[in-house]
Amino acid sequence: MMERTYARGSSTAALAIACTVLAAAGQLPSECLAGAAMVGELGLDGGVRVPYGLPGTVRAIAAGGTTTVLVPNSAVEDAVTAGVRAIGVGSLDEALAVLAGQWHHPQDCAHCSDGQVAPHQPCTPAGLCPTCQSGSPAPF
Repeated sequence: MMERTYARGSSTAALAIACTVLAAAGQLPSECLAGAAMVGELGLDGGVRVPYGLPGTVRAIAAGGTTTVLVPNSAVEDAVTAGVRAIGVGSLDEALAVLAGQWHHPQDCAHCSDGQVAPHQPCTPAGLCPTCQSGSPAPF
């Protein structure tokens, strides 16, 4: 397993705060936030970084009943061990596109990466894509 570098003193809520502020400002439909939690430090360049305490934060979120968490790409493995559906994002723009259902990660999708299914509507925090709903293995 790859060793993770966590930033001490970082904010686990920075990504969530930014997405919530953008929803409050009307830049993202507020219903896109339903059913998802976001854990990540947000850099000035818009990049999402792994905050110190991410595994514990994701476990606490899962214990509260949330099943989908957006995390930095490099922390997806850590988040999945907490029993959640983890969606990796590399930037604030990617997070917003995932929340709005406009972003598709073929490298993380079991349906697309196996070459047997053409790219399809993406899964979102609010729901699974039609391919996943039909009973195929979950992509995350």
